[in-house]
Amino acid sequence: MLLCSVVLLTLAGNSHGTSDEGLAFTSCSANDFKWTKGSGPPLKSWLKSVVHVFPDSPYDPVILKRIEEQKIWATIDRKSGSVTEIRNHKTGLKWKKFGSGEHDGWLYGKTDSNGEFTGTEITYIYDNLASVIHGKFDNGVLVAGRASKIAGFRCLNGFMRIQLSRKLSKVRSVSVFCCCLA
Repeated sequence: MLLCSVVLLTLAGNSHGTSDEGLAFTSCSANDFKWTKGSGPPLKSWLKSVVHVFPDSPYDPVILKRIEEQKIWATIDRKSGSVTEIRNHKTGLKWKKFGSGEHDGWLYGKTDSNGEFTGTEITYIYDNLASVIHGKFDNGVLVAGRASKIAGFRCLNGFMRIQLSRKLSKVRSVSVFCCCLA
């Protein structure tokens, strides 16, 4: 079983009112090239394992060097204490919570130069962390996609990556719900 944890270094000046942003460290293997079959609980564990670490705490220099080399950043909601975004600055890959509810899913993929989910290789991951819609998104909005499942995962340089099933089925319709407040 793969056990991962994420440690967040809160950096001064990186506070956004309701959230904190900073370098993140995961205990995932730095060079785990092997894909692990499965989905769900291990991914949920990884996403829920962010811990704040204060910059003035004593840390092993080897760990601090690894944190800086991985260039993984995370954003944490102050009120709930949960991760809302994890991104790898080396690869451009990002996980972003889609909504603020317990049963909302995640967007996953390589972002554009503005940090937006725009392109043809973006994945919306449902809250069960197994079912997905993979396809074309424009600024986080699904344009066209196919339903699939997460077939496997791996941690590479501290960042969780997913692998989709090769079987993709067309999404026949997508409902969008909007709520406007006057």
